[in-house]
Amino acid sequence: MASIHGKVERREHQRFRLKKNIFVVVTDKVGPLLDISSHGLSFSVDADEQFASGETLSLDIFGEDSAFSIKNIPFQVASEVVVTPKSPFSLVIRRRYGVQFGELNDLQKSQLEYFIQHTRAGNA
Repeated sequence: MASIHGKVERREHQRFRLKKNIFVVVTDKVGPLLDISSHGLSFSVDADEQFASGETLSLDIFGEDSAFSIKNIPFQVASEVVVTPKSPFSLVIRRRYGVQFGELNDLQKSQLEYFIQHTRAGNA
């Protein structure tokens, strides 16, 4: 495992940042997609409760222009970090999740590959 900025990198697959504003929807939460690979992604949401680790959930990805979306992507939470609010007076809890995709169908795999090729800005 490589060390990046003093942290041990546990990812097996290279992640990419995005050129466009892309969002993730999980249950009733919407937040920005931060980076993505063919096997997982990270996003952040304002959430008081946590998504259960080990539980298989599904998410949707969509662009701000609504020209692109992928629906019902199965995933499991790989990591969760509470992000410190910018203001000490903030009552909103922001969480950053790293997730690993579950079993994807052929259409989802194809859509993800296309999406990564056409929206990536650089390595995460």
